[in-house]
Amino acid sequence: MATKLPKPKKMLNTVSSAVDDALAGLAMINKGLVILENERVVMRRDHASMIGKVKLISGGGSGHEPTPTGFVGQGMLTAVVMGDIFMAPPTSAILKTIKEIGKDHHEGVLLIVHNYMGDRLNFGIALERVLSEGMKVKMLVVGEDCSMPDVPKVEGRRGLTGCILIHKMAGAMAEEGRSLEDIFQRCKSLAVSDMATINVGWNLTSTLARNAEVPLLADEEAELGLGFNYEPGIHTIPLGTTAEVVQIMLAHMINADSMTHISLDTNCGIALLINNVGGSSKLEEQVFAMETLRQLLMNGYKVKRSYSGSFMTSLDMLGFSITLLNLSSPDILRYLDAPTSAPAWPQTFWGGFSAEDDSHDNLPIYVQGRIPHAEMEMDRRRKLLYGPHISEKSGQSLLQVLSFAVDALIASETQLNVNDMDGGDGDCGTTLRQGAVSVKQALNAGHFNSWRPYAVLEIISFCCERSMGGITGALYSIFFAAASKPFYAMREDAVVNAQSWLDALQAGTKAVMLYGQAEEGDRTMVDSLVAAATALKAALDIDPDDHVEAARSAAMAAESATQTTIRSEARIGKARKFKGRSVVFSTQAFHEHDGRLPGLQQGRPHKNFYGKEECLKASSTMSNTCEACQSLTSKPYGYISNDHDSRVSYLSTQYPTIGEVAALVRQACIRSLSCEVTPGREGPLYFGDKLRGHVLSHTFSLKDAQARGFQRWFSIIVLMKDKYFLLNSWPFLAHEEEQSACPQRAFRLLTVNSPDDSFLKKKTPNKSSRPITQLTADELVFPRLHLWFTWILRAGSTRMVEYVAEGLPTMNVSLDWEQQEETAEGFTVISTTPLNTSVNELEASSSYEVTKVLLFVENVREFRQLLGHEGFLSLAYNLMVGHQVVVRGCPSELVTSIIKCLKVLVPRHCYRAVNHSETYLELAECNLLGLEPQVAVPQPSATVLRLDILRPQNEDHQQNLEMYSFKIKWGGSMPTKCPTILLKMEKAIENSKLCENVLRRHFISLKEEWLNIAKVIHRVHQANGPNEDITELLRSLGAQDHDKLLLDFWATGLVTHPGDNGR
Repeated sequence: MATKLPKPKKMLNTVSSAVDDALAGLAMINKGLVILENERVVMRRDHASMIGKVKLISGGGSGHEPTPTGFVGQGMLTAVVMGDIFMAPPTSAILKTIKEIGKDHHEGVLLIVHNYMGDRLNFGIALERVLSEGMKVKMLVVGEDCSMPDVPKVEGRRGLTGCILIHKMAGAMAEEGRSLEDIFQRCKSLAVSDMATINVGWNLTSTLARNAEVPLLADEEAELGLGFNYEPGIHTIPLGTTAEVVQIMLAHMINADSMTHISLDTNCGIALLINNVGGSSKLEEQVFAMETLRQLLMNGYKVKRSYSGSFMTSLDMLGFSITLLNLSSPDILRYLDAPTSAPAWPQTFWGGFSAEDDSHDNLPIYVQGRIPHAEMEMDRRRKLLYGPHISEKSGQSLLQVLSFAVDALIASETQLNVNDMDGGDGDCGTTLRQGAVSVKQALNAGHFNSWRPYAVLEIISFCCERSMGGITGALYSIFFAAASKPFYAMREDAVVNAQSWLDALQAGTKAVMLYGQAEEGDRTMVDSLVAAATALKAALDIDPDDHVEAARSAAMAAESATQTTIRSEARIGKARKFKGRSVVFSTQAFHEHDGRLPGLQQGRPHKNFYGKEECLKASSTMSNTCEACQSLTSKPYGYISNDHDSRVSYLSTQYPTIGEVAALVRQACIRSLSCEVTPGREGPLYFGDKLRGHVLSHTFSLKDAQARGFQRWFSIIVLMKDKYFLLNSWPFLAHEEEQSACPQRAFRLLTVNSPDDSFLKKKTPNKSSRPITQLTADELVFPRLHLWFTWILRAGSTRMVEYVAEGLPTMNVSLDWEQQEETAEGFTVISTTPLNTSVNELEASSSYEVTKVLLFVENVREFRQLLGHEGFLSLAYNLMVGHQVVVRGCPSELVTSIIKCLKVLVPRHCYRAVNHSETYLELAECNLLGLEPQVAVPQPSATVLRLDILRPQNEDHQQNLEMYSFKIKWGGSMPTKCPTILLKMEKAIENSKLCENVLRRHFISLKEEWLNIAKVIHRVHQANGPNEDITELLRSLGAQDHDKLLLDFWATGLVTHPGDNGR
């Protein structure tokens, strides 16, 4: 079955003209090249003047540039014939080129052909035709691929990048005036026995290549021995480090067990050609070249010549090839070093050394600078003794604060990266962590002179400069370097006070503003720095001696300024590029955190808002954006609903008031209206991960005659940390409804479709986008959204126990707008009816009751000890996948206790138990059955497991449970891999640190998780049929193929909401 791969983007005029346009571009840049009219043939402009020299022709399919067109020039090829993408050139073009180049040329023409079936056949046909006409032509087929363990009978070894070295050798020999036969025999000998190439590639997604068999690779795999036309390689290898990949490639090339291996001569030396297949960066290429040279030299091989570059590419493929050539005679080096005008042949810089001089082989690649590092380091350390000093106690306190700061930065790496994804590269946390780790290492090594502030700040600046990359590292280094200058300028006996630190803060801030070209209000770090400096100065002006209060004021001002940047527009840096999509309306839940347990909240007075008051103040600060993005531009600033029983407030504003949440919501907003939009497939979809949160996005459009395309796109997103609850709740979260009737809709559509061209003459580009209230003609659309969003959050809170919260909200969402109240902060209070918590309980959160009898099994852990590991695993597996478990024996109270203790392994609807029966009952009636020993039962089968309890013969032992025997009889066998949840339960049971109560609650949590997975799979089968391939879905949910049987059983009995329409 063919697999469709994603189509990479190409910047071309048309695919059909791509080859011709590329040849034209090559000839326009290189004036010494011309194109044969009406053909895809590139020739030397001066080929007619090549008297007394053999002419060389090569060719092949396009898509491998610069091969072979880039190697046309003096000292290499005379002409090349090109085919379509990955297609051999036509015979007619080859024949025309041979006649154009070789007619009446007595020295002859050599055809150099890559060993590919199409090239070999088409060039061969042309060769036979010109030979019949008496022309002097020979054809050399080059095939040096050493990846294959043996030589294929028909295809032979593929011709790869080694052919370029043959072009160079043959071209240099032709320039010397060597005969056609000499060139042919010399190059043939090299290609057959002294040269080998091996490829490795990945990212095999090109769609310009027709009929390409593209192998499917995992994210961390590469194909070894891959052909340049995407022919499959010999096998896949792990895409590890460069050293690991190079080692595998070189080991395969010299493996004596392979018929195609190359025997390298450690005495005469070798030539190395590293080929970048085209998609890899130059940085990766140079690392690959370094590693290849290093490993060859370590194994005793003398690399006399090495070349690196993109010589033979393959469209979008990422990868490299290694070509090795034995320098079996001195003339090979002479031919490789011979001059050529071919534009693609690499030029190696020798720096005054002669290429023939072998003394350069051991030249060091690292040299010491004119100013020794030790001298520079001593000069830097001398400067650290400048400036005033503080007391030892103050110095120790300074280092403690610094240590706490770097630890906090290191711990916040992940969250800072997530926040940076809002308007950056998502690496802010990593960059700051690198600087913090460097400072911490300097602290631990005792490099800080804690008694001199100048030294402390200068060392921090040095650490940032050395360890942090990019603009962030430069700005932090500049800040601390500039902040140290006021201390550097002070006399050694000067007194350091709070004003000194204020001067340092102001100096650092000014330097960042100067070099970063940022001002206050640009949504950068300058906003926080300026706020801190201003607050510190104001506090010191009031009381210069209260340093602690001044520092606290500065820290609070910096934090407050940071929060305001969430709702402001970036005017500098990468964040300013993220425009066009904005959060319009969001709802958050705020809990009262006063340290009291939920059960002690009754009887306490109600509040207007149970969160922090700062959240209300932050919510009222709006950004300067367009009208459509400011749907809550004036009072009310938002809406509040309170659940006084749970003491939770639900606050709806334009932006979330918590900085971390705001960043995640903004990312989800941008993604839901950009890369996740599929035209024609509007509706609910899921995306996200554990760092950015899990998102259910419902994309829709509203008609707007003033917008481009006469519609505006919106999305409703639900952001949660609980992936399974989100996927489980889609029936009511993703409920699709038709667009609400709009009184203006008919008028707008008539205007758009009107034959009167006056509408087309109207200039509307300058009109700003309209808010949702106008598009829907509903002034109460946001209060209604507030009620619905509040209901979703309240329904989510019931998931703290094992419940299934399904269905649409049953509360009345109609609004009596005249009766609403307004708070002092400008928020409208919307009252809500109690949440309907009528749900299907799967399992009570309270523990089951077991009658205290003389003999009974208290819990599943004790039962496992009685059965042993293998016995318990078999019984638990049968129960959890839907087979019947029959417990037969006496006393009856022991049988009953065993059946009850097994209840904890499965959800309630999968627990159909009959504790005691006088006759056998089929699986359709119960899956757990207790029987007396004398009751006849069927023979054990693959779906029925029987546990027989054998009472000891000695009556004295009958009161001791350990003296009882437990025999399991089952006609089936355990699978190779047990269900994942069963293994997790086993591991938890073996953990002696978990008490019974914790173990039971852990089992409830596990069952809740896997029941949610079962529900998702169940709904997919309902929607798409039972034959739907769900392998990838299982992996995304954390399950595997061996969990299917369990998930199918757990999905039985699930209630489908009437609104699901059978999905």
